[in-house]
Amino acid sequence: DEAIAGYNRVLSVDPTDASALFNLATIYEDERDDVDQAETFLEMAVASDPTHVQALLKLAWMHCERRMDKNVYGTFDQSLCDKRDSDAEDCYRKALAADPTNPEVLMGLGAFLCHVRNDDEGAQEYLSRAVQSSPLNVEAVTCYAHFLEKA
Repeated sequence: DEAIAGYNRVLSVDPTDASALFNLATIYEDERDDVDQAETFLEMAVASDPTHVQALLKLAWMHCERRMDKNVYGTFDQSLCDKRDSDAEDCYRKALAADPTNPEVLMGLGAFLCHVRNDDEGAQEYLSRAVQSSPLNVEAVTCYAHFLEKA
């Protein structure tokens, strides 16, 4: 609660402070288990700073995690799933434009293309680029190796 109050004070001075918005999103997601509020803060952070890579990555991941959520009537809605998929890909591509050699971005986009879009060619491109950009990154190497085992 103290951290939330501190970030709210920052936002009272500068309501567009993307770092404060991102940190609030993280608190609401991780500590409060309020994914809706976290998503709102992430959207605000990205609107304030369209190149905030960590906010874009977290928002993309959130869209992927929530793609199968039910609609307000409690049923699955393919159009909502499709929108979340489109929004996730958009976030990954914006993050990639902001930081084209970031292994987290490259892995995220590669995994998204593989698992959501079933685009093995695109997935291989981005996963291999993740390893090239950071050859000592164990997560990137492992992710690419798992992809190659599957292919």
